[in-house]
Amino acid sequence: MTQVDNYRHKDGRTYHNENESRYLLPNDTEEIDRLKRQHNLMKVTLDGLYSVPLKRKLKHGITVLDAGCGPGGWSLDMAAKYKNSQFHGVDMFEKQFPNKKDRLANTEFIEGNLVNRIPYPDNTFDYVYQRLLCMALTSQQWEDNLKEDLRVMKPGGYIELVEYDHSKMSGYGPTFAKQQAAIEKYQTSQGIPPLIATELVDRLKQAGDAILCAFQGLGPHLCEIVPEWKDANVYKQHLQECRVEAATNKVYLYCNVITAQKPKASSHTWNPNVGCRIS
Repeated sequence: MTQVDNYRHKDGRTYHNENESRYLLPNDTEEIDRLKRQHNLMKVTLDGLYSVPLKRKLKHGITVLDAGCGPGGWSLDMAAKYKNSQFHGVDMFEKQFPNKKDRLANTEFIEGNLVNRIPYPDNTFDYVYQRLLCMALTSQQWEDNLKEDLRVMKPGGYIELVEYDHSKMSGYGPTFAKQQAAIEKYQTSQGIPPLIATELVDRLKQAGDAILCAFQGLGPHLCEIVPEWKDANVYKQHLQECRVEAATNKVYLYCNVITAQKPKASSHTWNPNVGCRIS
């Protein structure tokens, strides 16, 4: 593992500096391409782009935060659909952002940290959308992140959190089970809660008071748990066996969609009516 320009390099992939982020997946061009494919998959999986009851307001014009926006696919699709609304993407790795020629007039992308300080004033956004940070945040960072989400939301604003629930992955066999067990063990060793999707409803309340492709980038980390995976060819063969097993067993994974509304009175407590949709 080498470190250059605040990034770590291992086995030909580039990762975030561990002092800045615990994000387990790479941040290179290959990962950006995977995130774009994942966005298109999520649209099909969730039957649309969002779940909060804001269609009329989005058409009229509101201010939206895409927290942890990555390459910005969600913001770009939403901005094209709702031209009167403004979409602001924030991520700690600006090289992922869309090329300026591809950005729409009602989008903005800013480098920022979702844990320490989202770079916007209090009560800025009508809607905060955040998804798939299960490989990125420690337990304490989740607490800090949700408080930041709440801070930048306007009273009466909505938040939507989307995370895979790995505890409800159905149909996988021993090869896939080995992969998942290694991921969860490594997450735990890094202080990252492996089943955060099942905890988000409670954490929200407390705050106020393309999967196999992703696995490819985890190899340099997971070999600490399964030493045989230090051999890149062995790990590659293992993932191929996972693919075959998943197709044979028709493996599927539950996705938790949690929505909540900030009280309209200026207060740092969540509306207790937190909705959870399992897809």
